[in-house]
Amino acid sequence: MGGEVPDVHEILPGEAWRLVSPMPAPLEAVNLYLFRTEDGYLLVDTGIRSRRSLAVLREGLRAVGAALEDLRHLVLTHAHVDHLGLARRVVEAAGGRVRVYAHPHTRLLAGIPFQPLEPAEHPALAFFRSLGVPEGSALQLLSMENYMLQAMQDPLPVDRAVEDAQVLDFPPFRFRVRETPGHCPGHIALVEEARGWAFWGDHLHRDRLPVCPLPLYPPRPLELGALLVENPRDLHLRSLPTGPSTGGLGLHLPGHGPPFQGLRPVLASYRSRWEGRCRAVVEACLDEPRDPYTLGSILYGEHNEVMTLLTVSETLYTVIDQVREGALEVATPGEAGVLRLLARGPARVGAAWLRLPDPDPDPGEEARCSRANARPLPSSSD
Repeated sequence: MGGEVPDVHEILPGEAWRLVSPMPAPLEAVNLYLFRTEDGYLLVDTGIRSRRSLAVLREGLRAVGAALEDLRHLVLTHAHVDHLGLARRVVEAAGGRVRVYAHPHTRLLAGIPFQPLEPAEHPALAFFRSLGVPEGSALQLLSMENYMLQAMQDPLPVDRAVEDAQVLDFPPFRFRVRETPGHCPGHIALVEEARGWAFWGDHLHRDRLPVCPLPLYPPRPLELGALLVENPRDLHLRSLPTGPSTGGLGLHLPGHGPPFQGLRPVLASYRSRWEGRCRAVVEACLDEPRDPYTLGSILYGEHNEVMTLLTVSETLYTVIDQVREGALEVATPGEAGVLRLLARGPARVGAAWLRLPDPDPDPGEEARCSRANARPLPSSSD
């Protein structure tokens, strides 16, 4: 596909770039990162599998004086369609001279052909029913997951599995791998310590709290009791960069959206948004029991096929947080065993969130409706 105008942003003149790869609406464009190395070029993530994405990547490389045939290394941050969907085609277009690096979980998913499971047979279907998700919406949600997995699956041999704290040398660049679960099992970030750069994939975004969708593949049952003990949002919180170890990081480069400097305001905004969600959920349960699916529509607006998994997942984590803190209690199960919740006290941000910075005081914040504070939800491209 010709005529594509590449969206290329220089990070280090002649050495490192951010390439913006398009996604079909309503999904958001994804960032790819390109580095000139002593033996060719390194690419971090690939974009979705489509002719347009491949054409844009070709044009982006041409804009910096390179070509697909010059690629020698490919690092995949995680196993989501927008970050590794094009990987096999990139490797093939480069003539098979590219070494691929990924976490063992990503390596597993990237190397095994996807076997679709009928939505009505998915072991998680009963769990979504218990959250109040209508039968048709639950089946549609699982069908969408099949579609996303099929779009991602193009079996690709991964040459090297990488794990937490491992160092990847691509002279003149040297990256330390940081395992950052939550958004996706096996998610990794890359830290270039000498230059103070951190490439976060979908673990951190400047303007919004990253989503942590409930894991649906490999297919397995989901249980509320297990999620109360630990869930993807817990994993995400524990692996957020806080404390002295972040002091040398000057530039943060996410998988979506523009780079940013300074972690404190970003983490403070995450906490502020979470507190808004907690208030909105508890307020909605003051007068009558509510199920998580209904609470999701209150927080984020009407559900749609692309966003249902995200809205239900994020609402469920908010509910779990408030059950743990004693602000919500499980009411008598409603029709067909649907989980319903009642408020029993004021909303309180969970203990796991207290390690994040307090939001900067804003005299007008308390006057704003808590639902307005709770509403923003990250793009489903995450």
